[in-house]
Amino acid sequence: MKKKCTELVLGGLFCLLISCTYHHSTPIQGTDSDSIYTLEYIVKIHIKEPQRALGLIDTAFMRGFFRDYQADELRAVVYQAGLNDLHRAMEYCLRIYQLDSIRLIPSRNVSLLRRMCGISYGLGNYGDCIRYATEGIPVAQSLGKPNTEGLFLFDIGQSMMRLGQKKEAWEYMERSVATLEKAEDTRALPYLSYFYGTQMSFLIENKEIAKAIEVGEKRKELIARIEKECRTPQQYVDQQYGYLYSKLAYLYVLSGDRQKADGYAADFLKTEFSQSSEGISELLNYYKETSQYQKMIGVCNKMYLLPQGQDTISLSFVAGLQHWETAHEKLGNMKAALTLQKRIGVIEDSLFQRERQDKALKLATIYRTHEKDIQLKESEAKLQRNRILGGTLAGLLLIMGVLLWNSYRHSRIASRKNKVLVRQLNKLDSCQAQLNAANERIRLLSVRVKQERVGEPVATPENEINRQLFERLESIMEKEKLYLQPKLSREDVMQCLHIGKARLAQIIQENTEGGNLNIYLTNLRLNHALHLLRTRPDYTIQAIAEDSGIANIRTFQRLFKERLGMTPMEYRRAVHL
Repeated sequence: MKKKCTELVLGGLFCLLISCTYHHSTPIQGTDSDSIYTLEYIVKIHIKEPQRALGLIDTAFMRGFFRDYQADELRAVVYQAGLNDLHRAMEYCLRIYQLDSIRLIPSRNVSLLRRMCGISYGLGNYGDCIRYATEGIPVAQSLGKPNTEGLFLFDIGQSMMRLGQKKEAWEYMERSVATLEKAEDTRALPYLSYFYGTQMSFLIENKEIAKAIEVGEKRKELIARIEKECRTPQQYVDQQYGYLYSKLAYLYVLSGDRQKADGYAADFLKTEFSQSSEGISELLNYYKETSQYQKMIGVCNKMYLLPQGQDTISLSFVAGLQHWETAHEKLGNMKAALTLQKRIGVIEDSLFQRERQDKALKLATIYRTHEKDIQLKESEAKLQRNRILGGTLAGLLLIMGVLLWNSYRHSRIASRKNKVLVRQLNKLDSCQAQLNAANERIRLLSVRVKQERVGEPVATPENEINRQLFERLESIMEKEKLYLQPKLSREDVMQCLHIGKARLAQIIQENTEGGNLNIYLTNLRLNHALHLLRTRPDYTIQAIAEDSGIANIRTFQRLFKERLGMTPMEYRRAVHL
């Protein structure tokens, strides 16, 4: 008992020490507005200098400028946007996600869920993306943010589309579009334009040309509204028109309307976006469908004519080379087409090798980062311990001594009380046995007197009849041990005495202390349990409870404690001391 108490006290003191260590101080803020350890500066450099940004975050965290969740949030931003390491970004997001203090604040929670949706989708974990978006929708609604709600709905739609659930995906996309179309905030319009564009891409993939054209025409009207109502850079508007015109040119060719297709192709070429490195290849599908292979080659020459060995290793680059190969093949330039085929094969092999290398590098990076995190945590813990250890050691030792003394003293007092109570219970049981014997002698004497008075009509009072019936009940209970049956009911007792419910209640009320059949049966069962606890040390508490007619061990312990003021185990220990 003393050893157990000591362990509990030491465990509590250890928890107290950890708590004091964790809450030793509140983070301080930098006083210099130009400090390199501020949130603003780190966000400013995280794209161009991600490794330096991570170093600044670590130092700022060590100096107490950032809390744990703030440092992890910044690391997630750097790994996602600066290093494009989505696995590490998600790892830091999940750390924050597990903190109740963050999840219970709607504004922080919705921001975190938005980031986690984007990372999950980028990793191809579409189920996780759906889960986080579903969790984020009611939070966005509670904050009154229809733009954010629409983004969550669209995330679900895109993820379901990737999972092959096209019907459900389209329903969510339509809901997201409807949500943003109703939004009064003009900041929702760029999001809506992006949604329309994504819908068009999915519809093109599924060969739903007419529907894609319908969405495209709606997007055209929306971009004109953005240009008129929103303070957006002209370059953004030009880019939006460029993407739209190239898609519409391709769609109208597929629909058979060559005139409109050519018109949108001409509109595309009027945009500045068409001459940019990002937009120059947007008309390749249109050129291919209209058999303008020379133009395809012209575009590909500008984009993909690189010296051997300097190819950009990417899937989009391979797709461009395939367009180039198709154009040469259609024009009968088989030698050039064969050269491009070989080039494509080499790049695809390189992609496979790079994928394997990237996986190995990611594992190595994760390992190094974990080591770094551990070192940071150890350094922080060491600093915290040094700050508080000297001031709290004496207090902890004093508390330990007081708690141990109180525990020892309490156990001694409880042990003495239990011994006294057991002796009193034993005396009470002895008195009860003597009382039962005396009642039996009185009953026999009463029977003898009645036999001597045979033939004399004597009126028996009702309470005397009730007493006699109760004695009969006591005799049946003692001989047949009916109270040991867990399912013994009131009806069973009534049947034994051949009396009604009201009469039984009157008998129990007049002849027992509790005045209740359940209390009467419980007392009989507990008396039997006391006997077993004294005489059968080999029985478990569960076995004694079941043998006494109480099937539920928790109910048995509660009833025992209510009656005797101690648990069955404490009673057994006191009896056998």
